[in-house]
Amino acid sequence: MEKVTKTERIQNRKRIGLIYDVCLHLARQDIPFRGNNEKEHSLNKGNFLEMLQFMMDRIPEFSKQMGSAAANAKYTSPSIQKELIRCAADL
Repeated sequence: MEKVTKTERIQNRKRIGLIYDVCLHLARQDIPFRGNNEKEHSLNKGNFLEMLQFMMDRIPEFSKQMGSAAANAKYTSPSIQKELIRCAADL
């Protein structure tokens, strides 16, 4: 099993922090996260994925962080979104 390097851990933490900020913003505004169709070709993938894309289009550092994610470490799944909201509620 390949070990995660210190640099990768730092990048993953930054990525999760950015995703957490998007989750927190949507939750505070009582905006639903998911859309009906989150597939690549969809015109509207839901508020969460659309907000991530909006930020990636406008903030180079955010785009760099999200673009460097391994396929198994994107942290954008619905289960991760729910877990981040649960963590915020516990604070």
